[in-house]
Amino acid sequence: MNTSDWNQRLLEKAARLEQSLAESFFDGNDRFVDPWEAYTDSLDGFWRPIHDTSGGGHSTADFDEAALTAIRNQSRNLAATNEFAINAIENRINYIVGSGHKYHAVPVDECDLEISGLVQGFLARFLDENQWARRHQEIVRRRDRDGEVFVRFFVQSDGMTQIRFVEPAQVTCPQNYKDRPEHAFGIHTQPLDAESVLGYWIDGKYTMASSKRCYGGSRTKRSSRKFSRSEASISSPIPRPPPGCLNPSTIPVTP
Repeated sequence: MNTSDWNQRLLEKAARLEQSLAESFFDGNDRFVDPWEAYTDSLDGFWRPIHDTSGGGHSTADFDEAALTAIRNQSRNLAATNEFAINAIENRINYIVGSGHKYHAVPVDECDLEISGLVQGFLARFLDENQWARRHQEIVRRRDRDGEVFVRFFVQSDGMTQIRFVEPAQVTCPQNYKDRPEHAFGIHTQPLDAESVLGYWIDGKYTMASSKRCYGGSRTKRSSRKFSRSEASISSPIPRPPPGCLNPSTIPVTP
C-alpha cells in the first residue's frame, strides 16, 4: 500500500469519526432540557418572581390599571389562539358546568308542596330567560380568561331578575379619584378594608354594591393578594333596590 492510499484511508476514517461525534453531540443536545427555560421569556429575559421585592414592597407594587389591561389582553390573546389555553378552559367548563346544573325547590313538609311548585316554576323561568346554562359556562370562561367576572342584576317590576355581564375594562377609577386608594381600580371599598366593597365605577358612573350578594374575603381590590372564591346564590331572593335608587346591584362572581 503506497503512501497516497494510506493517507486516503486515514482521511475517510477521520471523516467517519467526525460524523459520528457530531451525531452524538446533536442527539444529546436535543434531549437536553434547560431547567431555567421555564422561567424565561423570549423577549424580556427572566420572569419577575412573585416574591421579588426589588423596587417596592412586593411584586404588585407597580401594578396599576394599565398593567391590568396589558395582562388581560395577553390572557385573552392566549385564550383565543393558543391550543393549550383553549383546551384547558374548555375542559374546566365541561368539568364545572357541563351542559348545565339542575336546581330543585324541595318542600320542608307536605304543606309546602304547592309553594315549592310555584318556586320551581319561577326558578325555571329565571333559568330560561337568562339562558343560565350558557351564562354559567361563560362565567367560568371569563373567570379563567380575565381573572375576574362582574355580573349585574336588574330586578324587574314582576320580581324577575335579569343578569348581564359588565366588561372588566368598564370598571375603572375616575381621574378625579386617582389619588384616593379606596377607589383604586374602580372598586370603592372602606378606606382601610379592601374586602368591604361599597360600590363600583362603571363607565365613569358610580354603582352601589349589594351588601347581600358577596361572601367572605372575595370582595377585594383587584391588586389584593387574596384569592378566595366568591359565590352567588340564585336560590335566595335578590333584594330590590330602595325607592329612588336607579343603580341595580353589582357584584363580582366566580364559579
